[in-house]
Amino acid sequence: MKRLAVIIGLALVGLMLVSLARTWSVRPQQPSVIDGSGTRFDPAKVATHLAGTLRFATVSAKTAERLPFEELRQYLRQNYPQIHSHSSEYTVGQASILEWQGSTPTLNPVLFYFHSDVVPASDGDWSHPPFSGTIDKDYVWGRGALDDKGGLIAFLEAAERLAGEGYQPRRSIFLVVGEDEELGGRQGAARVAAQLRQRRVHLAALFDEGGFITEGLIDGVEKPVALVGIAEKGYLTLQLRVETAGGHSSLPPLETAPGILSAAILKVQNCQLAGGFHGPAESMLRTLAPHMSFPVRLGVANAWLTLPFLERGIRSVATTRALFFTTAAPTVLRAGERDNVLAANAEALVNLRLIPGDNPQGASRRIEECIADRRVKVSNHSGNTTIGPSPISPMDSLAYRTLAGTIAANYPDTLISPWVTVGATDSRHFADLTDAILRFLPLRLSKPDLARIHGHNERVAVTDLADAATFYYRLIQNLNL
Repeated sequence: MKRLAVIIGLALVGLMLVSLARTWSVRPQQPSVIDGSGTRFDPAKVATHLAGTLRFATVSAKTAERLPFEELRQYLRQNYPQIHSHSSEYTVGQASILEWQGSTPTLNPVLFYFHSDVVPASDGDWSHPPFSGTIDKDYVWGRGALDDKGGLIAFLEAAERLAGEGYQPRRSIFLVVGEDEELGGRQGAARVAAQLRQRRVHLAALFDEGGFITEGLIDGVEKPVALVGIAEKGYLTLQLRVETAGGHSSLPPLETAPGILSAAILKVQNCQLAGGFHGPAESMLRTLAPHMSFPVRLGVANAWLTLPFLERGIRSVATTRALFFTTAAPTVLRAGERDNVLAANAEALVNLRLIPGDNPQGASRRIEECIADRRVKVSNHSGNTTIGPSPISPMDSLAYRTLAGTIAANYPDTLISPWVTVGATDSRHFADLTDAILRFLPLRLSKPDLARIHGHNERVAVTDLADAATFYYRLIQNLNL
């Protein structure tokens, strides 16, 4: 018995030493800097150009007024004449395209995607009217400043200067500006992608919105973190429906339609959906763990031992759960019309965001299994807007290394990490045209700024715009070395 106790004790000591050794062996790994030639941009000038775009109320709607979009296109032609004169300009559906011809036709082109449509905004609760394009002290205020006109203007500033300097890229560059991204991009991005397929274009890389330079957004990491989306979650909305006989509220049955539906919704919220400590989110945590507390480093470095505890911790926090797992959120409830009449029918809409590795059919089956009640009918409500998760873009690709190296050069005190984009972007329409879709905007975003996207008081810092223009100036050249 003593010998067994000694053996167990030695094994535990050995296990502890191995765990500590693995923990201390974890070292920060950041990409090599790709410096390239840089240039500075006048913050006031860039801010003025962005403010001008924000005054066009390019609000997305199925019957959107087209005049603001046409006026915006004309505004961009007037303020960026060099890049327009050096490119072919055309429209495809609800998207405008600049095609900047490269000097080496055998090289695959790159595509930069932005969108000019914005979600609606009313004047109430805004410090400045949402379509005033106000420049107040250090910020440009207006709907679309972050999502997505700020990135568009920064890119155009860089392209305009390069074209004016006589620069010609080796590989062709497409600048695509979608006008219905907030509605799913089916009249814009989807049609552009279809045309590129017809032309048999294969892209070396596609750059879209998705990640930002986050400040204070990731608990336990003090430095700013540039989040580069290498994958995107899928989208599925399910309808849960219960049908009963109804009747008078004075003689209720033991279970009513709303009651049955409520029980089903509770089961959905407690359902263990697909995901876990793997994929892009694992890469993110392993990248950032060396900059976090010792317990986190210990857990990540020894995931082979700590996996159950890691995943339990990940599930307990909404932000991390969204990165590692498929999520399901009840969003719409409907039942009954009068207070003294039993609702014959009750229904709910549940929106799911699918982690890479999951799929709409599997997620729907899992929800049915969790509900386990034949009285609750589960059906696909999102129809043709349903889409599976994107492929995962490799981090060892030339495109990722170039993007990461350019970020490192432009923002030297910033950590660079892959992540999963939890919202939908128009890049999904191009998934079969390239192996490298990278979702990143070189704009700084703090916790309070998160609520500004699609919320009140959307704004972007003037200095951030100028820095972003310098970033794109370098990136365009680095992609053509």
